[in-house]
Amino acid sequence: RQPFFRAVLIYMDRCILQTIRASVTLAINYSLCAVAVLLLCLILTYERLDQFEMQAALASLFLMLLQGVAAQQIFGGDLLITWREARVGMPMIAYFVAKDLAAYIEVTLSSAVFAAAYGYASGCQIPLHQLFAGAWAFVFAVFGLNYIFSIILSPGAAQMSAVVTSFLSFCTAGVYQPQLSEMAAMFDGRGWMVPALSPIRWLWGYYLTAEMPGLTPLTRNGAASAMRSKGYDLAYLSSCKNSLAGMQEGSIETLQQAWIQNRGWVCSPAPLLLLGILFRFLAGCCLLLYVSAQTSGWARFFAQSEMGAWKFAGHFFMLLVGSCLIIFLFAEVWVFGSEQLHFVVHDPFERE
Repeated sequence: RQPFFRAVLIYMDRCILQTIRASVTLAINYSLCAVAVLLLCLILTYERLDQFEMQAALASLFLMLLQGVAAQQIFGGDLLITWREARVGMPMIAYFVAKDLAAYIEVTLSSAVFAAAYGYASGCQIPLHQLFAGAWAFVFAVFGLNYIFSIILSPGAAQMSAVVTSFLSFCTAGVYQPQLSEMAAMFDGRGWMVPALSPIRWLWGYYLTAEMPGLTPLTRNGAASAMRSKGYDLAYLSSCKNSLAGMQEGSIETLQQAWIQNRGWVCSPAPLLLLGILFRFLAGCCLLLYVSAQTSGWARFFAQSEMGAWKFAGHFFMLLVGSCLIIFLFAEVWVFGSEQLHFVVHDPFERE
């Protein structure tokens, strides 16, 4: 059994070699990204703020569709080798970390291509480093989400899931109906979880926040009412100058409260990075469970037994494990939506 860091280096060496051999596929992916963005900006020119809103949202959708399919090649096309490595005792956590680290090459290159193409053709006033930072964090989150699909689903089902989640992310980004404040008030105040899991909502909000300071006062005043109806009150835009989260008042403790009060500004790519880490943690859990189902005596508990009773128990166990992962996802999102955490420590010697 190899030590953890040595196993990471061994896997990374192999993964980087695989990336170099797939250079043609990567070149096609980056060409499609650049062409799609250039055509979009050529067709939907930025002359008014509402055109920029749709342009940025559609560009984010195209990027999520392309990179979602590309991310599924990281684990989806290598599962047989994963089983072999697990059988000989190689640490799967090291395998997951190495594959993810090697994938940062693709994340960085695709983000650079998107930022260069969009910065050149869109007509926006966002600095190039902000375009790249937002795109990198966005692709980072999209890769983490599609790791989950590629591990637990067949290749065809995983690609369909990538397409469906991309359009769901677009529809819940708050670009048009339903608006951000409306979604935050849905489901008895729990609807904020839906746009919180949308990578497009965070990238679109980040680009919108970065674009507003470059507009003239007349343009901002004319768009104030429309922006407020979308959940972005210009009165709170200045809070981004001294705060990455944009929340400086103690009265705002959760995303739900912020979005209901029209404080939807995204001041940094940090929420996308946190979302990517959240997705990667779930993907790592799925990989460990999947490998255990294929290589250990627990296979009968994963609905792989031919006996009727064991097969029923396996389906029930899979349902139980899936339910626990979903509950854990909701718990993570709940913590993710907390702007402030209060820790109350009681003095055991304090008298009542």
